[in-house]
Amino acid sequence: MAEYSITPAEWDHFSSNPWAKSLLTAASQGNSEYVPVPTKRRQSKPTDEDGFLSGTLNTAKTLPFFITLRRRELSSVTAGLPRTPPATALEYEKKPFTPERPPDTITLVSLGTPGVSGLLGTAHGGLLATLFDETMALARASHKSESDTAVGPSAGSLGATRVFTAQLTIRYRKPVRAAAVLVIHSWCIARDGHKIWTVAQAVQEDEDASGHLEWSKGKTVKADASALWVVAGAKL
Repeated sequence: MAEYSITPAEWDHFSSNPWAKSLLTAASQGNSEYVPVPTKRRQSKPTDEDGFLSGTLNTAKTLPFFITLRRRELSSVTAGLPRTPPATALEYEKKPFTPERPPDTITLVSLGTPGVSGLLGTAHGGLLATLFDETMALARASHKSESDTAVGPSAGSLGATRVFTAQLTIRYRKPVRAAAVLVIHSWCIARDGHKIWTVAQAVQEDEDASGHLEWSKGKTVKADASALWVVAGAKL
């Protein structure tokens, strides 16, 4: 994926949140571990493709800002991916499954209101499912290599191949606030032939009992997910 230049409007918006600002500032350094990359499904197209993310969820009242940071060095991680997923990645555990390496992608999402709300001040669970699907797709695409070939009607690397979500599992742990910033960490953890596995965690800053953000804020996993992807034309 090519690098992306963060716009002045995006800088201004996320700079109001110290955590988001620190992530973007670090990614803007030449020797940073993460670099901004395009979120192509947020870009309008002449057909109806990606209309849900580029249109319906791309407004001031839904998801006005959406920035993805990709880990710069992924080649060794790609080469080291196991052919079968760790069992704990697919089990229903009390704690989220966290790979032993930094996330492949870190996505900053600005949650607007009232367009993403379910309960008052809370993001709808269906929106979280969409965000997990999108962010894990970006992590999966980050691991493409020239040895990956298409099985279906498309040809080329895995990044250009048609890959579909076959299963998406989500655990909702705590309410996700809106309007607020949500940060999603995503990993591609395994591949076995035409099957690919990913995991992700949606994180927000803590609030104190009165509802005001603390000066020194903790980070809480509000929801986590795992997904199975299948290359077009392959059988489960």
